[in-house]
Amino acid sequence: MSHKKEQYSEMFKQYCKGANSVRIFAEFLFKNILPAVEEAIYNRTNLQIINIMKCKNPAFNGNKCNLENHILRYLADQEQFKLYTEYIDNPKLYFKNFIGEHVETFCKDHKKLQDMLHGNLAEIKACISHTSTEVSEEVNLKNGNASMWLNHFCKKLGDHMVINRQSLTSIQDEEISDTKFLKEMMAKYLEEVVKSKNMKSMKSVDASSQHLCLLKQKITEILFKQLEGCWAQCPFCKATCTNTICNHKGDHSVQFHRSSAIGHSYYHKTDEFTNDFCTTNVSSNGSFIILACKKRFPYKSYRRGGDPYDKWSITADGSTQGYWKWFVCRFQKEWEDRCGYKFKGKGVIPDSWRKITKESVLEELNIRD
Repeated sequence: MSHKKEQYSEMFKQYCKGANSVRIFAEFLFKNILPAVEEAIYNRTNLQIINIMKCKNPAFNGNKCNLENHILRYLADQEQFKLYTEYIDNPKLYFKNFIGEHVETFCKDHKKLQDMLHGNLAEIKACISHTSTEVSEEVNLKNGNASMWLNHFCKKLGDHMVINRQSLTSIQDEEISDTKFLKEMMAKYLEEVVKSKNMKSMKSVDASSQHLCLLKQKITEILFKQLEGCWAQCPFCKATCTNTICNHKGDHSVQFHRSSAIGHSYYHKTDEFTNDFCTTNVSSNGSFIILACKKRFPYKSYRRGGDPYDKWSITADGSTQGYWKWFVCRFQKEWEDRCGYKFKGKGVIPDSWRKITKESVLEELNIRD
């Protein structure tokens, strides 16, 4: 009788030890993967919002050239000189701010955001629960240990979240052979994660929410990276290279150059703008001076000017776009005041430019909504 008592006592101790081991394992696991769970929910929500914006907003449903045309239309609609100067001086920053403003508008629908976050939390929770059960069954069949369980668990969840396996080494020797109790503990601590302060604040979206600010920043960054390209500007007219690849091989180029007055070009020793387009200049007998070295170069041999001139391919086809002719006419005084030169003498604005309407230049952009 005494022998059996000792046997039962030892079995009870082993059971308690095993149960405690499972509890420690599950609790530690979920405390450590909480940041990964949170990040996974935000990543899903980010991609969801980006896909919606790209489907519903034509400005983002294409490449950089398409986005630029939408920006040009927006600028013409607003007719604010300050916005134009921001765009001309720093197109990269303007593009990013333009995207950010549209993200800001989308994210004002807090109810929609809360529904997305809540839905993605539910999906991640279901995924973790399913994976936990599946891994427990696999490890049990193989008579595996906690280390094997963690390896399988992290690998299977790898498509949904990034879990640092190394951070879990302290529990890889725990006794978790009681798979039924492990399942109960996993469900218990998973529920605690869902009800944690972090998750509650995530689902409570308002204008001052830190989570909302981070969400908007991330979406803006992702969209910008997807739509950006080369940001080199023509040294004559400041038109931005249309190549969709940053640090691309080969020459910079644009579909349409601008009036050289946009690049602050003027006739030497005068206060008169040069007003011709680059595509006309490079076929002319004219020349330009690089002030840094005080040397004159023929437009036909503009590449001899060195960097950045030798990095550009400017076709001498005389092609122009009405948009920047309209801009020069619409903001003549403002541009003159800003640059300190005048559209007079050899740089006078042609009468034909003044007949160009805003409606015609917007139509020329050929934007499809």
